[in-house]
Amino acid sequence: MTVIEYDFPTLNEYIAAERGNRYSAASMKKKATLAAKKSFTGLMPLAGLFDVVISWSRKSEMHDPDNVYFAVKFILDGAVLARYIAKDSRKCVRNISHTIFTNRKRGNYCTIEFIEVPSAEQSRPKARQRQRL
Repeated sequence: MTVIEYDFPTLNEYIAAERGNRYSAASMKKKATLAAKKSFTGLMPLAGLFDVVISWSRKSEMHDPDNVYFAVKFILDGAVLARYIAKDSRKCVRNISHTIFTNRKRGNYCTIEFIEVPSAEQSRPKARQRQRL
Protein backbone atom coordinates (compact mmCIF):
# COMPACT_ATOMS: atom_id res chain seq x y z
CA MET A 1 0.00 0.00 0.00
CA THR A 2 1.27 3.44 -0.94
CA VAL A 3 0.27 6.68 0.76
CA ILE A 4 0.34 9.94 -1.21
CA GLU A 5 0.30 13.05 0.96
CA TYR A 6 -0.81 15.50 -1.70
CA ASP A 7 -3.89 17.65 -2.23
CA PHE A 8 -4.80 16.59 -5.77
CA PRO A 9 -6.94 18.99 -7.81
CA THR A 10 -10.57 18.05 -8.27
CA LEU A 11 -12.18 17.78 -11.69
CA ASN A 12 -13.92 21.14 -11.27
CA GLU A 13 -10.65 22.84 -10.30
CA TYR A 14 -8.90 21.31 -13.32
CA ILE A 15 -11.70 22.36 -15.70
CA ALA A 16 -11.60 25.91 -14.33
CA ALA A 17 -7.83 26.04 -14.88
CA GLU A 18 -8.23 24.60 -18.39
CA ARG A 19 -10.81 27.22 -19.31
CA GLY A 20 -8.76 30.02 -17.81
CA ASN A 21 -5.36 29.17 -19.26
CA ARG A 22 -4.27 25.89 -20.78
CA TYR A 23 -0.73 26.36 -19.49
CA SER A 24 -2.09 26.63 -15.97
CA ALA A 25 -3.92 23.31 -16.36
CA ALA A 26 -0.82 21.66 -17.84
CA SER A 27 1.21 22.89 -14.89
CA MET A 28 -1.43 21.57 -12.47
CA LYS A 29 -1.34 18.13 -14.17
CA LYS A 30 2.46 18.04 -14.14
CA LYS A 31 2.69 18.89 -10.41
CA ALA A 32 0.07 16.30 -9.47
CA THR A 33 1.65 13.60 -11.65
CA LEU A 34 5.12 14.28 -10.23
CA ALA A 35 3.75 14.13 -6.67
CA ALA A 36 2.34 10.68 -7.42
CA LYS A 37 5.56 9.62 -9.16
CA LYS A 38 7.55 10.60 -6.07
CA SER A 39 5.46 8.20 -3.97
CA PHE A 40 6.11 5.26 -6.32
CA THR A 41 9.80 5.94 -6.98
CA GLY A 42 12.06 3.30 -5.47
CA LEU A 43 9.33 0.70 -5.09
CA MET A 44 9.72 -2.71 -6.70
CA PRO A 45 7.99 -2.64 -10.12
CA LEU A 46 4.84 -4.66 -10.65
CA ALA A 47 4.01 -6.83 -13.64
CA GLY A 48 0.76 -8.37 -14.73
CA LEU A 49 -2.88 -7.42 -14.35
CA PHE A 50 -4.07 -5.52 -11.27
CA ASP A 51 -7.11 -4.18 -9.52
CA VAL A 52 -6.49 -0.75 -8.00
CA VAL A 53 -8.08 0.18 -4.67
CA ILE A 54 -7.90 3.84 -3.67
CA SER A 55 -9.01 5.35 -0.36
CA TRP A 56 -9.39 9.11 -0.38
CA SER A 57 -9.19 11.21 2.78
CA ARG A 58 -10.67 14.70 2.53
CA LYS A 59 -10.59 17.36 5.22
CA SER A 60 -14.17 18.41 4.40
CA GLU A 61 -17.24 17.17 2.56
CA MET A 62 -17.10 20.11 0.17
CA HIS A 63 -16.28 18.13 -3.00
CA ASP A 64 -18.41 15.46 -4.65
CA PRO A 65 -16.79 12.01 -4.80
CA ASP A 66 -16.65 11.99 -8.61
CA ASN A 67 -14.70 15.26 -8.58
CA VAL A 68 -12.18 13.76 -6.15
CA TYR A 69 -11.88 10.44 -8.03
CA PHE A 70 -10.73 12.33 -11.12
CA ALA A 71 -7.22 12.42 -9.59
CA VAL A 72 -6.79 8.73 -10.37
CA LYS A 73 -5.53 9.97 -13.76
CA PHE A 74 -2.58 11.71 -12.10
CA ILE A 75 -1.88 8.76 -9.80
CA LEU A 76 -1.74 6.15 -12.56
CA ASP A 77 0.31 8.45 -14.81
CA GLY A 78 2.74 8.96 -11.92
CA ALA A 79 2.99 5.20 -11.34
CA VAL A 80 3.87 4.72 -15.03
CA LEU A 81 6.43 7.56 -14.93
CA ALA A 82 8.07 5.97 -11.89
CA ARG A 83 8.07 2.64 -13.78
CA TYR A 84 6.08 1.08 -10.94
CA ILE A 85 3.58 -0.28 -13.47
CA ALA A 86 4.21 -0.81 -17.19
CA LYS A 87 1.09 0.96 -18.46
CA ASP A 88 -2.16 2.33 -17.16
CA SER A 89 -4.13 0.63 -19.93
CA ARG A 90 -6.69 -2.13 -19.50
CA LYS A 91 -3.95 -4.67 -20.14
CA CYS A 92 -2.47 -3.78 -16.73
CA VAL A 93 -5.39 -2.26 -14.78
CA ARG A 94 -8.59 -4.31 -14.67
CA ASN A 95 -10.70 -2.45 -12.10
CA ILE A 96 -10.42 0.71 -10.04
CA SER A 97 -12.42 1.03 -6.84
CA HIS A 98 -12.71 4.06 -4.61
CA THR A 99 -13.64 4.83 -1.03
CA ILE A 100 -13.86 8.32 0.36
CA PHE A 101 -13.99 9.52 3.96
CA THR A 102 -13.60 12.74 5.90
CA ASN A 103 -10.63 13.26 8.20
CA ARG A 104 -10.61 16.82 9.49
CA LYS A 105 -7.41 16.32 11.51
CA ARG A 106 -5.13 14.78 8.90
CA GLY A 107 -6.55 16.42 5.80
CA ASN A 108 -6.25 15.43 2.15
CA TYR A 109 -4.29 12.32 1.18
CA CYS A 110 -4.92 8.98 -0.46
CA THR A 111 -3.79 5.38 -0.16
CA ILE A 112 -3.36 3.17 -3.20
CA GLU A 113 -3.18 -0.58 -3.31
CA PHE A 114 -2.45 -2.65 -6.41
CA ILE A 115 -3.94 -6.14 -6.04
CA GLU A 116 -2.65 -8.72 -8.48
CA VAL A 117 -5.34 -10.56 -10.43
CA PRO A 118 -4.76 -14.33 -10.29
CA SER A 119 -3.76 -15.79 -13.66
CA ALA A 120 -6.94 -17.92 -13.81
CA GLU A 121 -9.02 -14.72 -13.82
CA GLN A 122 -6.82 -13.01 -16.40
CA SER A 123 -7.96 -15.05 -19.36
CA ARG A 124 -10.67 -13.22 -21.21
CA PRO A 125 -13.23 -14.90 -23.40
CA LYS A 126 -12.48 -14.42 -27.07
CA ALA A 127 -14.92 -12.34 -29.04
CA ARG A 128 -17.34 -14.34 -31.14
CA GLN A 129 -16.89 -14.06 -34.84
CA ARG A 130 -19.83 -13.03 -36.93
CA GLN A 131 -21.48 -15.73 -38.89
CA ARG A 132 -21.84 -15.09 -42.57
CA LEU A 133 -25.19 -15.73 -44.17
